[in-house]
Amino acid sequence: MASDVILRDLRSKDREDLIRGYLDLYREREAGEPIGILLFTTPPLWEEELKWFESVQRSVASGAKIVVVAEVDGHAVGLCEATRHGPSSPDHESAHVADLGILVQRAHRGHGVGEALLREVLARCRGKFEIVILSVFADNARAKHLYRKLGFRPYGSLPDGLKRGKSYIDSDLMYLDLRSATPEGATRGKSSRKLNRGTPSASAPSPIHGG
Repeated sequence: MASDVILRDLRSKDREDLIRGYLDLYREREAGEPIGILLFTTPPLWEEELKWFESVQRSVASGAKIVVVAEVDGHAVGLCEATRHGPSSPDHESAHVADLGILVQRAHRGHGVGEALLREVLARCRGKFEIVILSVFADNARAKHLYRKLGFRPYGSLPDGLKRGKSYIDSDLMYLDLRSATPEGATRGKSSRKLNRGTPSASAPSPIHGG
């Protein structure tokens, strides 16, 4: 029987699960698997990732970041975040814009977890942000299909925006205007809800790390 996925706020206990999930991406890259997010050339140290997690918690507490976690069987298996673009202060001319990032552990991709995380975060962005932007690898057709489904539109591209080893990949830029878009199935203002995992989704996104 498929496990339920709980979408909820970030908790301190998620630290190890989320850091492990991020570091696993480096092993996937080493194995030659396509990883649809920007990574460091060499994996960061565990201590550095602990500092990253603490910075995420501070940003959530200050209101500069919205974070939703996907939990399965008591473990955090994914994270989606919307971070205020530019300076973290709301007293800034770009404070109405948010950068989107998402990470789903490999074993839980393709089951609709990524889409559910995105919908929940976008719902929580309403009333706080007006525009959400993201960068996606140009060759990641599956992720771009999902983003378009949620209302994102392209607004540019960066040729050779990523250099992985000796290969270059273009980056496509997309935006969602929350003042006019209304994603289907979105919930708002709930600290947690359940998602029943059913048939794998062909349009689940590759992860994008925003941290």
